[in-house]
Amino acid sequence: MVTGNGSSILSDDLLKRCMERAPGYDRDNKFFDEDFKELKEAGYLLAAVPKELGGLGLTLAQIGQEQRRLAYHSAATALAVNMHFYWTGLAADVWRSGDMSTEWMLKAAAEGDIFAAGHGEGGNDIPLLLSTTNAEKVAGGYRFTGRKNFGSLTPVWTYLGLHGMDTSNQDAPKIVHAFMPRDSSGYRIEEVWDTVGMRATQSQDTVL
Repeated sequence: MVTGNGSSILSDDLLKRCMERAPGYDRDNKFFDEDFKELKEAGYLLAAVPKELGGLGLTLAQIGQEQRRLAYHSAATALAVNMHFYWTGLAADVWRSGDMSTEWMLKAAAEGDIFAAGHGEGGNDIPLLLSTTNAEKVAGGYRFTGRKNFGSLTPVWTYLGLHGMDTSNQDAPKIVHAFMPRDSSGYRIEEVWDTVGMRATQSQDTVL
């Protein structure tokens, strides 16, 4: 991440440590705890958050450049961190367009919250546009019933962004998007992830 003096938050020493730890994470099927702690302490997880809200305000191109550097040293770490940028980057673009509806996400990220993507589903080849998860309207929001997979950052996320299909109107079914706080009830995490080379992402299943 390029700073004002041309240096990077992802120092050579930090990247070297990530590279050294990567084989052990994969061998032991373990989350990248040490990498995550160092990246968070360095401020890297605030890369997409606008400066006005306490972040670093990097552009998509700048984040992409730094992610390539991180991926060269530890591919699994970069992939998992990208799920947080997936949300914070989008929220920042919406915010900069003048729509303040995503400001809560950016403020939460600035305070240390971690966002993860819950869009992966078995049998659904076009996530976001379709869903095998049921979204039922209830008092105060929606109840989701389904199974999400490829849930990178499972051990550390505080908000899981997910979606489901509301079919209450058979003539006009609609996709519903929501964020589930970690302390929600009615879900469980199943530890099924064991993918060679990507074990450190700990992309477990979440059953709603």
